[in-house]
Amino acid sequence: MNKTIESLGLGLSRLLCFSYGGFLLVVCAAFFAPSGIKTLIDALHPSLAILAIVVIGAAIYVLHRTIILPVHHVLLCWFFRVSDKSGDVGDLAESTSSPTIYLGDALGVAPGRRTTAYNVLRRSDFFTNKESLDMAHAENGLLVMTGVGLLIAAAYGLSQGRSLLLTVTLLVLAIIFIAASFKAEMIQYSIECMAIRERPIEAMKILVKTGVLRTEDVEGTIELAHLKDSQAMELLEEDQARQEQAVSPDGT
Repeated sequence: MNKTIESLGLGLSRLLCFSYGGFLLVVCAAFFAPSGIKTLIDALHPSLAILAIVVIGAAIYVLHRTIILPVHHVLLCWFFRVSDKSGDVGDLAESTSSPTIYLGDALGVAPGRRTTAYNVLRRSDFFTNKESLDMAHAENGLLVMTGVGLLIAAAYGLSQGRSLLLTVTLLVLAIIFIAASFKAEMIQYSIECMAIRERPIEAMKILVKTGVLRTEDVEGTIELAHLKDSQAMELLEEDQARQEQAVSPDGT
């Protein structure tokens, strides 16, 4: 088994992300068709069984990251909006714990670019502890995947007329995992938002250099109004230089 894992060339955290979906599928399927799962596993060589779980899990992980997590993020932003407004604070930009809301309301990132801006900062050198940051998000993602998997299993059990106790148990567990994922992600986002709020100029420079922030966006930001003239001009000059480099010699 160890040789199989080593041959895949995957670290523990990446292996966990890629294989967990397949593992969860096998576990949930074992509730409804234990004999079929046992027959399938017995028919496969242990190395092939591990590889199959990783491959199926990788496909589930990509689907989860592409469809489920964006929906989870939108709902999370809605929760942030509700909690921020219920706090009865005057300046939402200075009180929110959501990185995307702060990037839009405080740094002037356009609504359609806020998630992109956040991802740019995540992948840049802005966060010095990127490894622990990625691990925290991966762990939270597994909570979401578990909750959604249990929810699907509960729906399948209900549609097949299976044990009501098993269906209710799966549904309760799904709610617990999904609720825990929202709580864990809100805490993680709060930490990241504090880091951006402490170094807004550095964040703006990265976003300007990558083209996520444009001149018209930068000129109207809340943070820019509090900068010294030299700092504001530096940001605008960087944005102008980036735009000039993007223009070809023939002016197109």
